[in-house]
Amino acid sequence: MAYTYSNEEIREIERIISPFFKVISSYRDGPVIILKVEPSINFAESFQNAIDLMSSKGFNIYNNGDEEIIVTRKYNRKGIGYLKFLLLFITIISIFYAGYTYGSSYYTGQSHSIIAAKTLLFFLFPVGAILLSREIPKFIIRARNGQRYSLPIFVPNPILMGTLGVINAPDEPYKSSDQELFSGFYSLISGLIVSMIFLSLGYYGISLYHGLSYGPNSSINLVNLPLFFQVILGKFLPAQGDLDPLALAGWSGLIFTSFNAFPVGFLDGASIFAAMSPSKRKNISYVFLTIIAFIDLTYPVWLILPVFILLIGLDVQEPMNTKLKRVNSRTLVVIIVTLMMAIVGLTPFPVHISSPSIEISTEWNSAVIVNNSTDQSCFRISVTNLGQIAVEPGFYISNGIPYDVKAITGDIDPGGTDTYYLTINGSSLGVGMNTVNARVYVNSMSQELKFTILKIIDSKNLTIIPAFHQKGRGLNLTVISTYNRNFSESMFISAPENLNYSIVYSIGKNTSIPIPMNGTGVQKFMIEAENNFTPWSMNVDISIAIPKGIPLQFAIYDSSYIGQCVKVY
Repeated sequence: MAYTYSNEEIREIERIISPFFKVISSYRDGPVIILKVEPSINFAESFQNAIDLMSSKGFNIYNNGDEEIIVTRKYNRKGIGYLKFLLLFITIISIFYAGYTYGSSYYTGQSHSIIAAKTLLFFLFPVGAILLSREIPKFIIRARNGQRYSLPIFVPNPILMGTLGVINAPDEPYKSSDQELFSGFYSLISGLIVSMIFLSLGYYGISLYHGLSYGPNSSINLVNLPLFFQVILGKFLPAQGDLDPLALAGWSGLIFTSFNAFPVGFLDGASIFAAMSPSKRKNISYVFLTIIAFIDLTYPVWLILPVFILLIGLDVQEPMNTKLKRVNSRTLVVIIVTLMMAIVGLTPFPVHISSPSIEISTEWNSAVIVNNSTDQSCFRISVTNLGQIAVEPGFYISNGIPYDVKAITGDIDPGGTDTYYLTINGSSLGVGMNTVNARVYVNSMSQELKFTILKIIDSKNLTIIPAFHQKGRGLNLTVISTYNRNFSESMFISAPENLNYSIVYSIGKNTSIPIPMNGTGVQKFMIEAENNFTPWSMNVDISIAIPKGIPLQFAIYDSSYIGQCVKVY
């Protein structure tokens, strides 16, 4: 319900303003009092003095010309002040949450306390500094004009940026259109400059850490730079990337400063249009609010800002001395620069999820375990990162088989390759031939390897003596057995997949028997014991050029998987 002025209050208003103007008449017009005054040569100076005195008495005054002064009563805004502090607190929490969420992916492998500390240092404080830099010009301008600074309305946005900036909500209007214009303009300029400083410092690694990587179950958002940067600075800056959190703070400030440059409602951009009439400012707000809504459709999270704007309203707050309104060349320059700042931070698609890409390989995929040993079941796996962001792969072994993985470096940089040593726990495998599936994964990307592991029980009746040939590093194995019975033996070769070789074996005076093989293989043959049960021997010649350091396992075992194994390099 609008406030109703009594006749005594109207006479009191006339008395307060009488030292500055001679009141001819006064009348009520809804919630305001309109005073008709005599024209004055020093109208502007007198009006400025009248503003301060009327403000101290609880009134705001406006002028529509030399002969008319509009008086409104100041309202108690204590409840709004509490709401502003509540939104400030929520925005601080929102900024920390957004920074911590991003930092959890960026600072891979670090403790929660370390991530929280770096979030404070490299995101919350920089974003807070950008917001502060935007409010300092407003504080200075209002202080110079004898007006008290009041907090704006902070707009929280917990997704990615933490905030969408501020909406002006001063307790009392600016004294003149010039004051309002430059308050908004310098606020945008300072926010843009400080945002660019943090973006540049973070981009060049000043935050002292660059660790963004895909974890086994993590997804990474790549940040797209504004279209202006992609078009103008494309040769110097990438269009997208894994921004350092300090650079992300600058990027966030750049975007919400750009949004605040739109001439809508109580945003800073609208303050810059203070020299125009209220009707024109309101129509401009409708046009640019529609533009913001269309931009927000590409990233719905940004719809928070127009929702706040509509809740506050599009009715513009007029400066008190409206007689000083004028659109001159200086005003036009400021308006053009402001609209350019709105374009500078335009980023229709701010983030997109990047998919990791890896390639895995192993030199050999088979092994022999004697009893429950683990030293002979260690596989060397190479993982190559084909993506644009460092990765930290995870491992999964089928059937819950215990295993251990050790890496040389850990994270794999884009285009790099790391070696992982996968050791299978032999005690979990059954005696005989085992097939083990290993999966290497990063987020939703995964590749599998299949390993063949032979587990045998140690036999004291077999002895295998390896010896290399002098030329070509071909291998000769002498197998000595003290078995005193006829039995069937199997021979198992564990070697790299790309290693080609052939085998010839002979027992006693029997004719040599060739066994063509390629990589891992199993060959069965019959061994007959002598009548007097004397020990027998077998010679195995392997025609192969064995590179030094490449292991080759040779095993002989019977149908009960009792036998012997030797590992040679």
